[in-house]
Amino acid sequence: MEVLLPEMFREWQVFVGQWTATDGDSRLRARLSSSNEERERFFMACSHRVPDALAHLDRCPIAAWTEGDHLLMNLLLSLAHVALAVETQGDAETEHARFAQYMHYTQTPRLVTE
Repeated sequence: MEVLLPEMFREWQVFVGQWTATDGDSRLRARLSSSNEERERFFMACSHRVPDALAHLDRCPIAAWTEGDHLLMNLLLSLAHVALAVETQGDAETEHARFAQYMHYTQTPRLVTE
């Protein structure tokens, strides 16, 4: 059964396959393997609604989140990676990716659900 994003964010469902990695290293790999067009499309579609998404997730404790809420959070975390590429790296992202491919996250914070 396909997990769907919360109703008010269903238009972002098209990004779920590419941008819902569950750890930092996988999010970095998704960013590095994406094209400028894919990053721009994701950033432009989602960045203006980050406050809405965070407000939605803040409505209840993490332990009460649905699978769709977890997908939404993973999209937002990927968006943070993509925002760096779009807003800061810009045209230098391709050059950055040449070297970043050798970097690997070995540990990242995790959501505490208890």
